Amino acid sequence: MSLLITDTTDATFEQDVLQAGSPVLLDFWAPWCSPCLALNPTMERLAALYDGRVRIVKLNVDENPEVAARMNVRSIPRLMLFSHGEVKHAQVSHSQAAIRALFDDLVGTHAGSDAAADAPALPAVAVVPSFGGDPARKADLLRRLRDAVFDDDHLPANSVETETGGFADTIGGPVVLGKMFTVLWDWLRDDPATSAQADDGFVALVDALPVGIDLQRLSQVMMNWLLHDPVVGIRRYAATAFARALCDRLAALHRRELNGERVPDAEWLALQREFVAAGEWAARPDAPPQHTDQDQDALRPTLADLRFVKMVEDKVLPLVDSDLPNLLLLLYSFGMSAAMDAGKWTVEDHQQKQAVYEATWQALSSSLGEEPSDDDADALAQWRAKRNAIEEQVRLSIRDTHPELQARIDGWERAQRDECRWLGDAVRAQFFALCACAPKIVAAG
Repeated sequence: MSLLITDTTDATFEQDVLQAGSPVLLDFWAPWCSPCLALNPTMERLAALYDGRVRIVKLNVDENPEVAARMNVRSIPRLMLFSHGEVKHAQVSHSQAAIRALFDDLVGTHAGSDAAADAPALPAVAVVPSFGGDPARKADLLRRLRDAVFDDDHLPANSVETETGGFADTIGGPVVLGKMFTVLWDWLRDDPATSAQADDGFVALVDALPVGIDLQRLSQVMMNWLLHDPVVGIRRYAATAFARALCDRLAALHRRELNGERVPDAEWLALQREFVAAGEWAARPDAPPQHTDQDQDALRPTLADLRFVKMVEDKVLPLVDSDLPNLLLLLYSFGMSAAMDAGKWTVEDHQQKQAVYEATWQALSSSLGEEPSDDDADALAQWRAKRNAIEEQVRLSIRDTHPELQARIDGWERAQRDECRWLGDAVRAQFFALCACAPKIVAAG
């Protein structure tokens, strides 16, 4: 944990939070809570940005139930903002952009904006050529990858690592590139029609990387495409003039960045705040559902913009700070939301599926027992095989007892596979095209 983030307890809560001299964002979490752990990078970034002007404090609800009960925390993760001993916001959004807007309003400044405005231009960062500019390193890596066996315990990107370094050191590119490769591998593996091609598909991505190119630049161009391409990118889901106008402004900042300009932090912050404000406006009870063709105020947000701006507000970042696999998964989420809008799956379908699955599982899984520890590999493998067999029994039972529901489930799973297949194919094609035309790094003479 960062030195800028502290822990509190039932015993120290008064001192750490209520008596603190600066505002406090209290993060209620637990070690078993995956969404809680997923918030950690955001908390680290915020702690560094605000450097004590707003303190980040964490409370483990399993070890400290008294404060959680006192604050009426019934689910986690939960973020709560305190100032001068009082609750300022009882339910803080998990969006970094929204949190920054709250912090800036509270402390009366934009973190990093003054420094960014006065800072001199950064010196050029030395780029590392892919594979260290060594064709032999690439050939050796490809041999190892072709001999490797990939699974959940041996993810492909981890197989790239060597004793002397991780993915970035071995290939010469950012870690997010390896994570994108792993997402694409996972999509191929989970589709029965393509599962046999998954491992070769990962190797093909590595093989496509030319020796001696700037993979950081390649990743940024790839992220720009995922965001702004009108056919595949997130922009295609901007359904209103208002949303498209915001996308155009974000694209303009990214073009400046790709052209080598240092965009001031204040400009990123201003656009982030516009996305956050748009989400707040669109969520108002009196917000119109959508604009009509005759609407003279078509550049104000409506309820139709709410989902888009809330999902994109955390992506208003420089490309160098963006998360490539996260963008890919966001695109998938947009695609599946569109499928739900088209009636391929509903909230009622999901609720019925959960209820039927839970009841059927309880009836069939009584003999499964507790999951063995990782220390007993054989027992764990047997337990997992038994669990998989019971899951198949559950599926067959539901097919007999609830055929209409199972038909809906089959259709929804097919829609998910189709989206992964379409999006994965498009991303791989774009990646191969970029690799084919990527310029080599010219060493200084």
